[in-house]
Amino acid sequence: MFSFMKIATFAAVAFGALAFALPQPVASPDVKDVVARQSGLDVTTILQNLSTDLQGPISELTALTSTTATADVVGPIVQSIVSTLQSAVTSIEGQAVGSGNLVVLLSTVINLVVGAAGQVVNLPGVAQADLIIIFQLLDVVLAALIQTVLGLVGGLLVVVVGLVVSLLSGTVAIIIQLGLTAVLSALLI
Repeated sequence: MFSFMKIATFAAVAFGALAFALPQPVASPDVKDVVARQSGLDVTTILQNLSTDLQGPISELTALTSTTATADVVGPIVQSIVSTLQSAVTSIEGQAVGSGNLVVLLSTVINLVVGAAGQVVNLPGVAQADLIIIFQLLDVVLAALIQTVLGLVGGLLVVVVGLVVSLLSGTVAIIIQLGLTAVLSALLI
């Protein structure tokens, strides 16, 4: 019997191959766009800063206990994470890639966020249904982050998606538990 991870990896590679096989027009950048990108931070730096910026809210989530993990407490923390992620997505758009390993940086961010969410939802005695609804606020913004970063490495999409999925092996089950369907769609392209 195949494990879920093998099936998920195969599906990601298959869908990635299909997406890669379909040609898509690529617009050439204007000179002013290239100059604007050179003046800002590169994507590698933005993702590194994002991991650092998320440490505070992630620490707050992981410090919660069965008695403190309520919708009233978790909601504002999740909103803070969503705001931080949205800011990063906006900053990444149109920037140069940089010299870092985008796959590792992206999977680090996803593992941080989803891992902390999974830890809170799986605390004994918490209202899982209420918390899952709150954590689903992360779905669209995490999917946007994934799509934006993967869009920067378009020609390597099949390889990159396979690497991201393999680095998220333990997190995929939590993504499914939290019902983050847009994240799954982004990973399966």
